[in-house]
Amino acid sequence: MASTVAIIGFLLAAYSIVANDAIQTLGTFLSSNAKRPWWILWAFACTVLVFVFVYGWVVNDGDVSFGRLSKFPEPTGGLTWLHAIPPLVILFLTRFGIPVSTTFLVLAVFAPTNMGAMLTKSLVGYVLSFLVGIGVYTLISKSFEKHMIESCDTPPSTRWIALQWTSTAFLWSQWLMHDLANIFVYLPRHLNSAYFFFATLVMLFLHAVIFSRRGGEIQHIVTTKTNTQDIRSATIIDFIYGLILLYFKEYSNMPMSTTWVFLGLLAGREVAMSLLLRVRPLKEASGIVFRDAGKAMTGLIVSVALAFGMPVLLANFGTTSAATPSTADHPEPLSKDSIALLPPYETEDGVSGLVRCVGSDTLRIVFERVQSELSEVQPGLEMEIESAGTETAPEALISGSCELALMSRRMTSAERRAFRNEFSENPVEYRIGLDALAVYVNQSNPIEGLTLRQVRDIFGTEAETWGNYVLPPFPNKPIVTYGRNENSGTRTFFHDVVMLREPFRSDLIDDEDSAAVVEAVGSDKFGIGFSGMGYRIPEVKSIAIAANVNGKYLNYFVDDYRDSPDLAKRFKNVYTGEYPLSRMLFVYARKPAGETLPPPVNAVMKYILSQQGQHAVLDSGFVPLTDELLNQQLRKLSAEYIPVWYE
Repeated sequence: MASTVAIIGFLLAAYSIVANDAIQTLGTFLSSNAKRPWWILWAFACTVLVFVFVYGWVVNDGDVSFGRLSKFPEPTGGLTWLHAIPPLVILFLTRFGIPVSTTFLVLAVFAPTNMGAMLTKSLVGYVLSFLVGIGVYTLISKSFEKHMIESCDTPPSTRWIALQWTSTAFLWSQWLMHDLANIFVYLPRHLNSAYFFFATLVMLFLHAVIFSRRGGEIQHIVTTKTNTQDIRSATIIDFIYGLILLYFKEYSNMPMSTTWVFLGLLAGREVAMSLLLRVRPLKEASGIVFRDAGKAMTGLIVSVALAFGMPVLLANFGTTSAATPSTADHPEPLSKDSIALLPPYETEDGVSGLVRCVGSDTLRIVFERVQSELSEVQPGLEMEIESAGTETAPEALISGSCELALMSRRMTSAERRAFRNEFSENPVEYRIGLDALAVYVNQSNPIEGLTLRQVRDIFGTEAETWGNYVLPPFPNKPIVTYGRNENSGTRTFFHDVVMLREPFRSDLIDDEDSAAVVEAVGSDKFGIGFSGMGYRIPEVKSIAIAANVNGKYLNYFVDDYRDSPDLAKRFKNVYTGEYPLSRMLFVYARKPAGETLPPPVNAVMKYILSQQGQHAVLDSGFVPLTDELLNQQLRKLSAEYIPVWYE
């Protein structure tokens, strides 16, 4: 079913977009070559089309959208018949000669969260094109355009014909690189040879249909403008339009409305020529401009309605279901001031000895705080903390070089099996708090949120620039990525949950120290990094994360309760697991069946699971346990508790 819907969606999108957007781009070519056979014009345009197709398919590993769909993942659960609505709407509007933005109508449905970025870039495109149109035609109207109008009955020279066809090839290639994404969003992001040849034949046939009709209703947008039937005037329009598209293509791969760019250029041209040449009254020219803009706004309103209405339709009538974070491993929220209600740590006489703690750098700040506090009430107890990373913890516990293995992730089956092979029993697993992995950017970066897919793209693609995610005036510079090293459980967690075990980009700057990662981002305007929530500093900010394009953008804290003493409200997103990067913090130890932990080790664990210890967790920047979870961990300290394979 999914492949059938994809093919039908592609066919509808191809026909509707060719009939609307493509004809706007080729409009001046058609109008200025109206006396030539349509099939000659079709053959020329399709030669360029096939060249761009083949080039994109070969160079981009099957991606003929030229990377424009990198921020538009295929819908979770696949396409449904409801995804055919946007191209059907385009066909309907095209019948009335409305030059809609197919970028908004089609792509916004696949990723509504990108609507703001696409709209802003398109508005900038319209304004820039309008100003360029006024500027250029203010300079050339009284010289070039006036002469063109006066000599419009003179056959154009061979040189002008060659220039016009060259400008068309240039403009057409730039448009294809921009707007093929609107059509191919229905197909796999990387086409195999069968899909490629099928799509090529479809596009050739559809262009033949449109060319044979000389552009259809949308062509009226071009023919109503001053002297667009003249090859020489059409050449200038095409070159300017193509250069503007080239500029925006190089700036970022976020799709934009080429329709708005085209209308802006024609509007600026029409206003300038009306003022200087008075070929038509300014009032009449302004009326044409506003009518075109009004039609474009009609398309925008429909686009917004579809973008935000489709998720509702999909939820109620479609088969696509957005994935939601699992809450099975997360407790109910903590009640207000519940830490104060926890039993305080009671000093034990005669406890002395060394407790070696090896593993997670994330947990280092918690255990350093515990070490400092516990030394005051248990002076005979010493602690050594080695924080080379979670990956070092299981081996240290098995080899006997530590008593407590600190881990920012759960032990794997292989690690538990290795422990059992050595001791013929399972390690005991303690949960000491909750954490959230934060994605940090420099405080000067205006970005507020990303989807997990976008974060994965940033940390997996070396060519990413900030222009793909934020708009000017923030510079479109390469993104610099920071993260933890390969010994880190934080990195493993990020690799599993965010990267889906895909490789990191080769230029990732990694560090064994959590704080160093955050500090590096704080000193790098173009940096982004991942680390624990407890390492946040004033020079950085954590951005909101959405599980998918239809999900909520959430931070690990709730904005309205960011500094609230009510932990249930402040960390609601972590307690419920709604924040996609929520996780537990673990400590593992060896506790033979029928025995308690050795006295110094038992004292450390009792302290962490006490009122003071949970305050240490909170003061270190993490989230304390709930009453229920805390009681579960305390029961594991008893001699009667027998560790199981998975807690």
